[in-house]
Amino acid sequence: MANLGLLSLWITPSAYALSLAHSITLLVLSAKERKKTSEARAGKFPATSSKATIICTWILAVGWAAAAGMGMAMRAIWTGDLNGSVRGIMPYFEFAFIIVEIGVLVVLVLKCTRERHLILGADNTMKWYNLGPYDVA
Repeated sequence: MANLGLLSLWITPSAYALSLAHSITLLVLSAKERKKTSEARAGKFPATSSKATIICTWILAVGWAAAAGMGMAMRAIWTGDLNGSVRGIMPYFEFAFIIVEIGVLVVLVLKCTRERHLILGADNTMKWYNLGPYDVA
């Protein structure tokens, strides 16, 4: 969050806050699921393989991509007092971390989608938007 998101028009700090909330929510829900017995978990999707998690993670990845694009566009347009100083290098570090975050989110969403397909027994046969409710009974 170099320059507190100045070059990305504050998209980076907002994407960071939303990603932090998303990650904390997944960790808390996963911890609650681990405390339950296997009988209590039967017939329910894990928090990581729910449709809401998959959709929200894609939205976050798009938000981070927007932050990367806006940061680089603003860096190309606004060359003011950033050249020749430490502040001139900071947007490139911010961009590198944004790319890493996009990669992490894309890997997470692909793993979650794969887990959902494996639970449904529909590996590589159905699209994620056609998956219905999951019942064991």
